[in-house]
Amino acid sequence: MTSVERHKEIYCRVIEAVSAGAASALDELLHPDMVDHNPMPNQPAGRDGFKAWMTASGPPFPTSAPPSKLCSARATWSRDT
Repeated sequence: MTSVERHKEIYCRVIEAVSAGAASALDELLHPDMVDHNPMPNQPAGRDGFKAWMTASGPPFPTSAPPSKLCSARATWSRDT
C-alpha cells in the first residue's frame, strides 16, 4: 500500500468515525498533537480539540450514501515550466 493509499484509508476512517459519532475511534486514527487548520472558536488544540468539535457539532447529517463512498483524497499536481 502506498503512503497516499494509506492516508486516504485513514481519512475515510476518520470520516466514518465522525459520521457514526464514535469519538473513541479517533484515538487510533489521529495523533494527539494533530493540527486542525479550521478550528471552531475556543476549540482546544490537538485530537482532544477535534473530539470537542465533533461533540459540539451534534449528530451528523443523514445521508443515503455510506461515509466510505463520500471520501475523496486531495492530489497536488505540478508541472515543469
